[in-house]
Amino acid sequence: MSRTEKDRNSDSIRGGFPGLSRQIDLSRRNPNDAPPWSLDTKFRVVGTDVPRLDGMAKATGVAVYPSDFRPKGLLYAAILRSPIPKGKVAELDTSKADAAPGVMAVAVATGKGRQIRYVGQEIVAVAAETKALAEDALARIQLVLDADGDFVADPIVDARKNLPAVDPLPQSLQEAGARGEKEVELAMAFETQVQMHHPLEPHGITAMFHRDGSLEVWASTQGTFMMQRSLAQAFRLPSRRVHVLTPVMGGGFGSKLQAGIEARLCAELAMEAGRPVHCFVDRRGQALAMGNRPSSLHWIRAKANSGGEIVDWEAQSYGFPGFAGSGRVAYPTFYRGVRRPRHRDIRGNTGAARAFRAPGHPQGFFAAESMVDELACRLGIDPLEFRLKNVDPVHHMQLKMGAEAFGWKQRFNKKPGTPDKASSMLRGAGMACTRWGGMGGARARVLCRIHQDGTVEVRNGAQDIGTGTRTVLAVVTAETLGVDVKRIQAHIGDSQDPAGPSSGGSTTTPTLAPAIRHAAWLAGQELLGRVAEQKRIERKELSLEGGKILKGGKPFLSFSQACALIGPEPIEAMGQRYRNWRGFSGGVAGCQFAEVEVDPETGLVQVRRILAVQDCGTVIDKKTAESQVIGAIIQGLSYALFEERLVDAKLGRVLGTDLEHYRIAGSLEMPEIIPILNKGCNGHNNTGAAGIGEPPTIPTSAAIANAVRNAIGARVHRLPLTPDRVLEVLDRVHGGKQ
Repeated sequence: MSRTEKDRNSDSIRGGFPGLSRQIDLSRRNPNDAPPWSLDTKFRVVGTDVPRLDGMAKATGVAVYPSDFRPKGLLYAAILRSPIPKGKVAELDTSKADAAPGVMAVAVATGKGRQIRYVGQEIVAVAAETKALAEDALARIQLVLDADGDFVADPIVDARKNLPAVDPLPQSLQEAGARGEKEVELAMAFETQVQMHHPLEPHGITAMFHRDGSLEVWASTQGTFMMQRSLAQAFRLPSRRVHVLTPVMGGGFGSKLQAGIEARLCAELAMEAGRPVHCFVDRRGQALAMGNRPSSLHWIRAKANSGGEIVDWEAQSYGFPGFAGSGRVAYPTFYRGVRRPRHRDIRGNTGAARAFRAPGHPQGFFAAESMVDELACRLGIDPLEFRLKNVDPVHHMQLKMGAEAFGWKQRFNKKPGTPDKASSMLRGAGMACTRWGGMGGARARVLCRIHQDGTVEVRNGAQDIGTGTRTVLAVVTAETLGVDVKRIQAHIGDSQDPAGPSSGGSTTTPTLAPAIRHAAWLAGQELLGRVAEQKRIERKELSLEGGKILKGGKPFLSFSQACALIGPEPIEAMGQRYRNWRGFSGGVAGCQFAEVEVDPETGLVQVRRILAVQDCGTVIDKKTAESQVIGAIIQGLSYALFEERLVDAKLGRVLGTDLEHYRIAGSLEMPEIIPILNKGCNGHNNTGAAGIGEPPTIPTSAAIANAVRNAIGARVHRLPLTPDRVLEVLDRVHGGKQ
């Protein structure tokens, strides 16, 4: 009997990590599911470096993105947006736009008498033969707005005034250093900025109604089935009559989870015009109305004893999500003594917040990890040793692993604020931890077909937002059947295929992988049945291992020979994602170490090195998993050093709405990034896989901020860590002398 067959019939499997494992109870596992993988499973393909199946198509421009799709008779849409932050639509006349050259349809989003809540709110959309004609028609619309001057551009300004008292900022390196006391109690404030959504492919769809009344949509979306349901409800159609296609897409980090108003307007224009309509927002519309990571303000009072244990923690947080959405934050409560903050959202007249890679976590972890680090600094304890005294066993293991690989003892500056003798630069190192859920859920089905020629087809309607979902389908199928990945044809991004999850919460892989494994396992069992029938032998004599059919444990047929017995009709099996059972832990963990160099003359921060240790349960494809870690760190670095939405306080308008003026980290700012996958098996499902898309972006800004603190000798309390803010701290603690 094979290892997987034994696991199928056993009461438990070993889960966790090498050196930190335990038995996981399988009593809640569905008995119809495929045999579960465990920490003891020996893999052939899983965990290796498998190139992205669609990598070459994307690199060579062959891949067709939703914004590339150009059906015959295509019209182009443009959207008129509000120039004021608050008020009401007093008059709206679209008749001249209707009569403009090339205009085929007009749709009103915010009609007469309706409220205006932010600059950029959609008012009217126009579809015309060209984009230029559509924009010309917008200029002909007669719009009168009744402006309300009592608007709130940035509520964080007033919130700062109402914070509880904080400790005076240190005025020297001596004040910022170790106090030499038996215990330390601090009260400090921290701020994070608004980070705007700017995926390479903006939000939008191309929509067309067919003669039978069905709707076809090419959408840049994180949820093909969510888009399908939303449009079906909006146009009172059965879901099966809305066909959503997302074969590939140009990035989505949370804001493309829902069908936005631009999608509904596009479909409405297509219905009115009787022709396909292309509606993808421009960069200005992207910045104003397509969501953001909201800003936050934190007050934390914490105490640590002389032994380096956190013994008291109190926190108040504020989120500023614009006119709608959530600004709630999350803290690293896996630390001893760290508790969730009291929280309050304060609204303002700016575009609504939307989910953004690990919603609420980078904000809260920056504040809390900064306070944890500061407690260590004031006690005169190495930040690594301080954390090791206050974390759970998994983080303890990861911190030790990461510190050794990073060279923490050599890179940590034992004399913060002291310039490097050779370069006169200030150097420092910092760290921070992360935690996330990402266990997936029971809402997916996958179709697996084994063909007579030995090829295997797997299908699911979920999208690939750039993480490598297609490759995950192929790897899990290949591993389950014991065949080469090249045999697998993976199809995704089509709502006419079996239902799959939206790509949010780092749940796509842990939701789909178990359904894929179940489908491939069922198909393999059916293949054994066909062989037994054709060869007239007992089914129980056969097993499928390593891509071979075994009889009595000995090689009998190759996979290709077995498939030749199938006949013209392929084997079809529908796998499903069963509910989670018990696991090693309820989430994934990780930590990051950063090394920075600060120019004392300019305040410029240059990140030189970041090392990440990250758990994601069973690593399905090492290459794409490491890519996720690297990408998350890049986004976290950009958040730490550059990205910040600025709003004109008098006009309520966002400043810098294009990629020239909204600064995002580029190639020149990239440090050496070292991803270390903390391989293990988390249980919960038949693959032991967990999410990895979001957790590595959570600690990056905190790790960089802590490294800057170690370099310059005092803390910068506000993101991003711009040169002016760094210089302000340097001038204060160095007395203008560096």
